[in-house]
Amino acid sequence: MKRVNNEKPEDFLMKYGKAVKEKIDSQRVQNLREQTEGLSFKPQVSKVSEKIVQQKQAAQSYSQTKFAKFDSLYQDAQRRQER
Repeated sequence: MKRVNNEKPEDFLMKYGKAVKEKIDSQRVQNLREQTEGLSFKPQVSKVSEKIVQQKQAAQSYSQTKFAKFDSLYQDAQRRQER
């Protein structure tokens, strides 16, 4: 890779760095393809497991919204006391 007419060194180095990064990324992808080429295992999540995760996420989001208002009020009170 060579500098083009009156190209700033900074611009050249940025382009060179991007080119090197893209080359490394493409080599990494190629290596992964070669390593996984003969594999036929495809993991699957059961429907029961999916339901369990969804229930946990729903319970967690509910508790976060339930206590978020109290937490924000507490933090506001703490800031007011510090003043």
